[in-house]
Amino acid sequence: DFHAPATVFVITDFVGQDRFFPWDLEFQRQGKINLSKEDTSMSWDELSLLVRDGWEIGSHTQSHPFLTEIPLSQAEKEISESKRILEDTLGIRVTSFCYPAGYANLQLALLTEACGYECAVISFTSLRRPNGDISPEHGEYTINRISIYRGDGMLKYFAKTIGLWEVLQSSALWTGVGVKILAQLRSVSQWISTNKITRITRKTYEA
Repeated sequence: DFHAPATVFVITDFVGQDRFFPWDLEFQRQGKINLSKEDTSMSWDELSLLVRDGWEIGSHTQSHPFLTEIPLSQAEKEISESKRILEDTLGIRVTSFCYPAGYANLQLALLTEACGYECAVISFTSLRRPNGDISPEHGEYTINRISIYRGDGMLKYFAKTIGLWEVLQSSALWTGVGVKILAQLRSVSQWISTNKITRITRKTYEA
């Protein structure tokens, strides 16, 4: 209704496999979410419907490895083959790429460009894991993204969407104050997620 653009980044090995993603299984193990049949990976027919309805389809590799932790030749196969499979199967041009978990480095950014993509998204909060020589100056192949998860509470969601969450995460790396603020936000966020007032508000909004 709002004609907002959206991109679905696809892991090609998972398409049509009728299985859950590993990270969702971990969230369920932690009690953050409850998985159902609807949470399994999409089929090619479902992706074709998205294409028909105007969604952009981007690549998220073939098998979702952390690209900074595998040989560059293997990373090239993951990046290029997933693009080819999506284009051949869906009959579209794939121009955008999402680095698994947001982990990348300069070599991978240049490789993504060489494989024919026009842009790629990264998570700079992932600098807690070594990302190598990479920064916003590397252009369209290091567009920052913010991860929103089903287990996030409303306060955490709000903090992420206004940019506060990344600031707090950066603070948490260097000061005890940042750690305490993050812990407090998580606590309040979890309370809001389970509170009856929140559920009533959601029902009112949906009505």
